[in-house]
Parts: sequence; structure tokens; C-alpha cells
Amino acid sequence: MWVLSVRASHHFLTEADIVRLTPQAEGALQQIETLWIVKDDLEPIGFMGVQDRKIEMLFLHPDYFHQGLGKALVNRAFVESNVEFVDVNEQNPETLKFY
Repeated sequence: MWVLSVRASHHFLTEADIVRLTPQAEGALQQIETLWIVKDDLEPIGFMGVQDRKIEMLFLHPDYFHQGLGKALVNRAFVESNVEFVDVNEQNPETLKFY
């Protein structure tokens, strides 16, 4: 799901970049302090990771973009984790607008 989300939203990355970053992303998921997974029935459709009061990662399956799930996750982070910071790729203009 991470790969599909990145391909749909991180247009500044090449396919080679995505292949190279996939193991790093998988490792980061194992190390994150708080990880919330969103499911549609039994299938994961997104996740958000929070650490040290900062949103470190937020990815949704492209079929679920613009449906309010990201906003709901961010609101949950404010309420449950007292988030004050977010890590955003500046090369991704849609993400900058979102946050």
C-alpha cells in the first residue's frame, strides 16, 4: 500500500527511488512509536506514524485520497498524541496544501 500511495503522490520520485526507499520505509514502520492503521473491512488502506509529538508518516491507498481519512488521522494525532509537528516532503505540493 505504501508503494501505491507514493507512486500516486510523490511525483518527484523515480521508480528506482521508490524501489530503493521501500526497505527503509518498512524499517521505519517497525521503529515508529505510535502507528495507526486504517482498514476497509480487513484490508489496510492507510496508516499514520507519530513519534515525539510529530507526524512522521501518513500514507493512504490512492483509491481513498480526498475522502477525509487523512484529516481524521491528523485530528486523532492532535487529540491522542498532542502532536505539534509534522514531517512533510516539500517536493510534494499536494501534501503541503493538505497540512
